[in-house]
Amino acid sequence: MPDNTNSGDADPDYGKDLGYLPPQRVFRTWDTVPTYNLPQRLGVSPLAGGGGEGKDDGGRSSAINVHLGELRSAETTLFMRAGERADGYMTLRAKVFAVKDTVFGQQATKRNEGGTAMAAGEGGNFDPTLGQMEPTKFQGEARKFANAINPAQEKALLQIANALTLVGKFTAALGHAGRYYATIDTNAHFPDPPAYVK
Repeated sequence: MPDNTNSGDADPDYGKDLGYLPPQRVFRTWDTVPTYNLPQRLGVSPLAGGGGEGKDDGGRSSAINVHLGELRSAETTLFMRAGERADGYMTLRAKVFAVKDTVFGQQATKRNEGGTAMAAGEGGNFDPTLGQMEPTKFQGEARKFANAINPAQEKALLQIANALTLVGKFTAALGHAGRYYATIDTNAHFPDPPAYVK
């Protein structure tokens, strides 16, 4: 593999340790999906961190038809699958970080078996490194490859974590939608009937 440090289209992250990018933890906030019976302030987006004031009267509305069972089923499915994927992310991240400095052979060594060891006084050439460990001839190429692939792996882990975070936000939005509907339904009332005219 060519050394990317001298090419015009070099990867700007070549050789960098981007281990700080992927989150150390990706996890579910809840153990189970929250109930729809929690009170929800109308007019306030729970995903926006507040802002806006709730209104006591939302005014008249046409009929709203929401199948809460299907909404809860979709929310629960996303919640469970995202949790499984978050656990998978944590396992994958641990594996990558455990071996990224050695897995490609960056530290590969071999035993020096060249030459012949001679007893003292026999003359000839004595190799003091005989039997000792030394770098393999592939170590340099392995380091070049690791310098290119490790930043790419760390950026891929970041993208996985970001995708899981977005799935979590979408799942939370489904839950908020269910609570909004339940709150609206609880506070809804029929208008007074028109006066009876003879």
